This record gives sequence, C-alpha cells and structure tokens, in this order.
Amino acid sequence: DMTFNYLFRSGSIGSLVMRNRIVMPAMATNFASAWGEPAPRLIAYYARRSLGGAGLITVENANIEDPVGGNGATQLRIDHDRFIPGLHHLVQAVHAGGARVSIQINHAGALADPKHTGCVPRGPSPVAWGRSGVLAQPLSSSEIDETIERFCAAAERAKRAGFDAVEIHGGHGYLIAQFLSPLTNRRTDEYGGSPETRWRFALQVVERVRGRVGASFPIVFRLSIDEFVPGGRDLEESIKLCEELVDVGVDAISATAGTSTSLAKQLEPMSYPQGWRTYLASAVKKSVKIPVITVGVIRTPDVAEQILREGNADFVAIGRGLIADPDWPRKARS
Repeated sequence: DMTFNYLFRSGSIGSLVMRNRIVMPAMATNFASAWGEPAPRLIAYYARRSLGGAGLITVENANIEDPVGGNGATQLRIDHDRFIPGLHHLVQAVHAGGARVSIQINHAGALADPKHTGCVPRGPSPVAWGRSGVLAQPLSSSEIDETIERFCAAAERAKRAGFDAVEIHGGHGYLIAQFLSPLTNRRTDEYGGSPETRWRFALQVVERVRGRVGASFPIVFRLSIDEFVPGGRDLEESIKLCEELVDVGVDAISATAGTSTSLAKQLEPMSYPQGWRTYLASAVKKSVKIPVITVGVIRTPDVAEQILREGNADFVAIGRGLIADPDWPRKARS
C-alpha cells in the first residue's frame, strides 16, 4: 500500500496543527545577510520548501547573543527587536505555501569560533570544545541569568514575528548541551555536578521561556538523546531529562544525536542505514506523553511511513532530502 496514510495525517504539537507529519529540521544555509537579516535568498529557500508540501519548517538556528553566541559566518539573528520585521516577512512567505513555521534559537557557547565572533568563547567550564581549540571562559551565575533572559527575549521575538512555534536548541554540543553534558560541564556550583544539577540551566531556560511566551505557544526542545562520546550523556539519562522537560512546559522533543566531537553520528555519511537513530526517539516516546520528532538519514517515504506506523515517532524530520528536493512531500503524496 503506497498511500502513506500515516505520513499525510495531520498532526499537532501543543496548540499547533500541521497538514502532515513531515518536518524540515533546522539546517544552517549561510543565506542570511552579513548583518543577520533574512536575505531574499533565504526567504525564497524556505518559501520553496513550504510550496513543496512539508508540514512544519524549522528555520535554522538564530543567534540569541551576537557576537559571542554566534555559529557560522552569516547567521540569522534574533537578539534585537530590529530583526522582527524581516523575520515576519519570512514567516509570511512560508505561510503562503501552506506550511507551519518554527524558528530554532541558539547560543553556540564554547563552540563559537573566535575567527568569526572576534571574542573569547563562553561556556559552563574552561574547556576547549570547538575546532578553534580556545578555552571557553566560564559564565558567572549572573551571566547565566542574563543568558536565560536572552533566550526568553528571543522566544518572545519569535512569537511577535508570527512564528507558529519556537525550538530551543539543546543538542549538538552548543551552550545548553554543554551545560547538560558531563564532558563540558565541570562546574561545582548549582549548575554542575549531578545529572539533576547539570540539567538545571536547560530546565530554567524552558521554564522561563514558557513564562514569557504564555501557556499556548508551542515550545520544541531539540536534544541529543545520545552524545555517542565516552563519558557523555546517554539514552538512559536523556529519558529522565525528557520527563523533566515535559514538566517545565516543552510541547515536543526533537530527538537528535551526537555532539561536536562525534560528528558522524550528527551528520551521517552515506553508509549509515536509513532511520538508524529512530530507536532513540522510540525510547523517549515510551516515557513521555508529548510528540517526538525523529531525524537521521530518512531517505524514502516508505521508511518514514513505517516509522510512524510502528509508533516509533510522531513526526519525521527530512533534512538533506528537502535540501535536495523541496518537492519530496508532494511527490510522496502523489
């Protein structure tokens, strides 16, 4: 049966309803302007993927604190109200094609490259975590509080710009992930030590963002369920963390994997089997009541359909498939 009944069933995340179960995950394009505005090329790129039939489009990581939180040479920014009009224009262009649209907010932390940012990277602990090899300068507790406030302000701007949801990036070795992981969090204050204290920063971000955007605005949390690094966070710990994230107001978990030192698990080579990461989403789904998005070399609609049919995830994220062919969903449907 090639009708893909599950793939093209409408789905919801909190109050948000999408036309199908196909999610475009956040992937950096470097199409933003040098000032962090959504340039015409970037708007056209996302609008085209909306026309192609995706259900939810997640706009690539937007920087909540320029320059220190930056990731890449030309990155979207959401750290000032002056970016709201341009982002609103992007939202309207995506809505015109029928997709819903979310934006991922991020702080690169110790992964920020001084060559791009011109400043010393910040992180939970003095660990060299990026390719630059530069030791991160630890954030003080007052700076942690300011950073949480920046996440809140960014989420509020996303809502004001008209996005249907916001995704908080807690994966792939960026700042929130650095606090979550024992590899990068060596703190001895209330933000480090046991798993529960390492989680505190992430949980405070979510709790305060929820307070800022209100009860009905959907929050997705992207988490590397397994870091695939010796001594890193694993599936067992992540399941407990996901339960806590639900308690503080997350509406969906985007279940990714890997970190900056296990890149093959985060952006797999061709040799990896289709949907190999799905077991991570499936394990999380068994212990939380909110929708779970799975991702990772899901190439064909029949594999996507099978994942949904077997109840291993609620949504499938198609990344490189949508870069290569914006009409992937429409073609599957027809």
